[in-house]
Amino acid sequence: MNRWHRILALLVGLQMLIWVVTGLGLGLLPTPPTPVVRTPEPLDAQKLVLPQPPAGAGSVGAITLLGKTRILVDGQVLTPMTQGDAQLLLAQYFPGKETGPLERLDHGWRTTLPGHFVVTLGDDGKIKTNQYWLTPVLLRLHFMDWFGNGSNFNQPLIKLASIIAMLLIGSGLGMAIRRLWQRRRSTKVALVGFPIDELTPGRGTLAQRLAKAGMPVTGPCDGGGRCGGCAVRLNTTGKPLTVSAAERRLISDDALAEGVRLACQQLPSEGCTLTALDKSQSVADIPPPEVLPVLEEV
Repeated sequence: MNRWHRILALLVGLQMLIWVVTGLGLGLLPTPPTPVVRTPEPLDAQKLVLPQPPAGAGSVGAITLLGKTRILVDGQVLTPMTQGDAQLLLAQYFPGKETGPLERLDHGWRTTLPGHFVVTLGDDGKIKTNQYWLTPVLLRLHFMDWFGNGSNFNQPLIKLASIIAMLLIGSGLGMAIRRLWQRRRSTKVALVGFPIDELTPGRGTLAQRLAKAGMPVTGPCDGGGRCGGCAVRLNTTGKPLTVSAAERRLISDDALAEGVRLACQQLPSEGCTLTALDKSQSVADIPPPEVLPVLEEV
């Protein structure tokens, strides 16, 4: 479970980092220029003759734009706006600002303003988007919109990330419950090579219990499982010895097979015997028990 917990934590942590970075980035981007509000042009309904709606159309209407009546079908203008019309409207929305080249889009035009702002103008004469050039990229990253199917958090990938986060929480709770249960199982531990012959029942890892008994064995990492300074040999007649990721990293396979473990990583079971190791030897290459010297004192 530890391995899966770390993998889930990596996935969730990476996505959380993306959310934080992109959220901060969106908040720090420059504010786009505010367009001047245009007064809607009146529509002469008495002279208006609407065509029959095409098959499958939901609605038909009309607007007046730059003195011309334009027919709308399902909210889309039937007659595309000309480039000249788009330039005239942009000059009204952003007076005094020089626009870049116009690019024709479906149902509108796109251009740039000074300061690297991108403006999209619809065929209905309305500003569709007005944003900094980096905004769409950050939005797609922030909303996990990898395939361009939406623009908010109600997406399958977001739901998948939520499921992974719940699995991370569940695995963490499971590990915590198991650890607490193991720590409540206080057992005696026989000692070899230590000043005393036995550890009385108590809670915590072997390293913590040895420290409480006045025999600290931890190295520079102080029980963090990073230095290998608390290597010991364990022999148990109860449950098989567990192997943590830190132990796999620091101890050779042969030594693991011989029962060498890190005291800071082990919670002993019944029938456990703990043998001290010579601290001058490397935990990556510890000889078998028959030639293993033990410590006379700690």
